[in-house]
Amino acid sequence: MSGMIAISFRWRRVRVLAAVAAVVGLWATTVPASADAVSTRTPMGLIGPGGLRVEPSWLLERRLAAPGTASTATAASSPARTPLASELKARADALVAAGAAATVGRTPDRHGIAHVAAGVEERTSGRRAESDDAFEIGSITKTFMATLTLQLVAERRVRLDDTVERWLPGVVPAGDHITLRMLLNHTSGLYNYTNDPALFEAVSNDPARVFSPQQLVAIATAHAPVFAPGAGWEYSNTNYVVIGMILRAVTGLAPRDLLRLRITGPLHLARTYLADQAPVGDRPHYLHGYLLAYGPDGVAADIDVAGVSLSWGSTAGAMISTTGDLDRFFNALLGGRLLPSAQVKEMETTVPVPNTDARVGYGLGLLRLDTDCGTVWGHDGVTLGHLSAALFTVDGRRGMVSDVSTRPATWGAEPAPGTPDERFLAADTALQRTLICSVFGKPAPQQAPAPQ
Repeated sequence: MSGMIAISFRWRRVRVLAAVAAVVGLWATTVPASADAVSTRTPMGLIGPGGLRVEPSWLLERRLAAPGTASTATAASSPARTPLASELKARADALVAAGAAATVGRTPDRHGIAHVAAGVEERTSGRRAESDDAFEIGSITKTFMATLTLQLVAERRVRLDDTVERWLPGVVPAGDHITLRMLLNHTSGLYNYTNDPALFEAVSNDPARVFSPQQLVAIATAHAPVFAPGAGWEYSNTNYVVIGMILRAVTGLAPRDLLRLRITGPLHLARTYLADQAPVGDRPHYLHGYLLAYGPDGVAADIDVAGVSLSWGSTAGAMISTTGDLDRFFNALLGGRLLPSAQVKEMETTVPVPNTDARVGYGLGLLRLDTDCGTVWGHDGVTLGHLSAALFTVDGRRGMVSDVSTRPATWGAEPAPGTPDERFLAADTALQRTLICSVFGKPAPQQAPAPQ
């Protein structure tokens, strides 16, 4: 469910499988049957429901000839407007001009924290977006679920080498050979249920439908495993749905209740929760997500997906949060206030991610990204209408959090030069570069590498 990041300046944002377009009936007209069919690189699933993808960056920095629309962006830093805040404002304005309904973010500034908000919470009402608006965080959910699991490991209630069969007999094939560690670092070999177009056909037919974890796992186990347990690496949202089921089996509590008791309550994350039941819908200070498609005439069609139930993401990606809450969570996690040091070290022990240049590693619900400005840890997320990221220094003291409340329907295919989707992607990448480099007090590179 996650998926964005181009932020290494050599990696593009994680991208979603084209299958999600089926949710709004765009499958046959606007999106190829799979992202793989249109990509000239070797894609790899990374970070998020919807089959998120990371690929070597072919993005080029360019000046955007944005239409002259009125700006709704705001950027503030304490105590006064700074060069970074001004740059963030300009980047956010450009992204809204390129088609995003809104974007929000926060990052360190030499005078404190720089906040940025541009666009509108919801297009019909025109409510102005604010930097503390809530949004869908997609696969950043996985870091929360991994944290809950490792808390139980620290309490010796489970072991990372426990098998799925130990806790969920007969639920997945080869469950007696798949360990919790394999689920958490995506080496289980379980098929990724969000790769099955039938799931999103069902969502399209009934957007408010609530899927149970068992139903999602059944979609996955109808397919053969992609490799033997431990024999490879492939991103699979199924892994974290199974993790959620194990959390319930061990504790007797629903994951949403564990989350509140063990993380959001103690940290006072008042606006962070698992929305795995009814659709979130419209509410104050909430960013509606939009799927952005362009017709043959070049006219944009924004589809509001805020009324789609997030239950399809389950414990792999159905959480809601804010930039401030996510900042507080990662500060506590990486700073050792949620887990003992031994378990933090386990989270930060990464496995190789195939088809990369080794600048990306995946731990236990935690992504490591080696950028040109420094190494960051965290996760990113993609849902039907959101692109989010939370990336921090290894001690959790400095980091950036962002969300874009619009996802182009063709996210997953390389956009043709000069198209609206290419301008959207370029504007998005420029903003993310600025946010990432500001974590290290550095300016973002002015030009991306040439296409590989």
